[in-house]
Amino acid sequence: VMYVPPRDSREYPGYGGYVDFVGASWPGPGTEDSWRVVKQTRYSIVLEHRTGALLQRRTIRLDTRAPTIEIIAEAVNVSGKPVEALLRLHPTFRLGAVDDCTVRYIDQSGKKSTIALASIEAPEKDIFLEGQKMPAGQWLLANNKYHTGLLAKFSPDEVSRCLLNVS
Repeated sequence: VMYVPPRDSREYPGYGGYVDFVGASWPGPGTEDSWRVVKQTRYSIVLEHRTGALLQRRTIRLDTRAPTIEIIAEAVNVSGKPVEALLRLHPTFRLGAVDDCTVRYIDQSGKKSTIALASIEAPEKDIFLEGQKMPAGQWLLANNKYHTGLLAKFSPDEVSRCLLNVS
């Protein structure tokens, strides 16, 4: 007898961490497929995966001067024809107790916003930030008790909405 947990279960091997994939459905192509290592150094790796007309490329770099990990995700059209694509990024991080953490960002209108994670209904809550309420290129997950954080940066003209999920 073999137990296979559902895909949305924390026990599922592909749950959590970081994933990027092409398409609107979850999980999409590239989620759990094998990726090819195309370049590797002591502090970086470049991975690729072909999904139809698109080549997904993921570059992961460790900064040698600061405790920083940079992940660059790309979807490259290799077909020579126009292709409509949606690249989804799903980083999953835990930065300590929910009571100690906030998400901070400046929205599209220039207003500073803070979301206390403890104020979000349990056990799981999705908050979609779009339009003027979407972050203007970056947001910070901060642990206020330990004065640490994770900063996510993106190009706002390439993003249609951001999802904050607390679970």
